Amino acid sequence: MEDDKFMTYKFKTPDDYLPVAIIPKRQLSTQLSRSVLPKYIGRNNAVSSSAASNLLVAALANQDWPTAFALTEKDGLHERYRQKLVPELETVRRSAHKEGIYGSYLSGAGTTIMTIVKERQADQLIEILKKQSELSDCQILKLSFDDQGARLAENEEAAF
Repeated sequence: MEDDKFMTYKFKTPDDYLPVAIIPKRQLSTQLSRSVLPKYIGRNNAVSSSAASNLLVAALANQDWPTAFALTEKDGLHERYRQKLVPELETVRRSAHKEGIYGSYLSGAGTTIMTIVKERQADQLIEILKKQSELSDCQILKLSFDDQGARLAENEEAAF
């Protein structure tokens, strides 16, 4: 933990993996994205989502990257509801799974989709994704991990 404004914990980023961003060329309003979420979730969903989240943290702490990235696909709190607003997620997952790649998730409320991939597979996955008609309006970017994490710009106040 750095200070009393934020609770943080820094994990090592994987050396031989990188994120690929799939960015649809449309906006998704926060209001619409929130409107599809249920007011309440069932106990089974809450328990399984919490368990998956806890396992994800343990996998990250132990640098068990294949398990961690597979667990990113186990969200039960927002993706299943928002997926109809971002149908590209299913296309990305289907394409990635055919290549043995697990680790695609909706970034925040959407519309960006992230896929964590072994560096040696990134270019191949990008070419496969670019051939998918459902992704023809998407920008696809190979990125790198930012091991600095969240931080405030100099002279900025926290917004909460």
